[in-house]
Amino acid sequence: MRAKLIALTIIASAVSFTATSQDALDYMTIQSIKSSMSKSDIEQALENWRSAQLENIEVRARYVSDRAPRQYIIDTIEDEYQVARQKLGL
Repeated sequence: MRAKLIALTIIASAVSFTATSQDALDYMTIQSIKSSMSKSDIEQALENWRSAQLENIEVRARYVSDRAPRQYIIDTIEDEYQVARQKLGL
């Protein structure tokens, strides 16, 4: 369980980087995840992250703006999820 929590934290930080830029920390994080977890574990961790984000849309919307449209937040989560899948080679 602790390993999955660490993986989710790492994945969340990896997702925060833009898709077009890849600095050394981003590269090392991705390589570390790929070498320490199986593809199915990575996919499961990403799904868990995505589900948790979608369950807490209201909290996330408050960080963006008090009037952030719900669909905007959902689209942002889905975009981050797809970027993470792409970076992790899934």
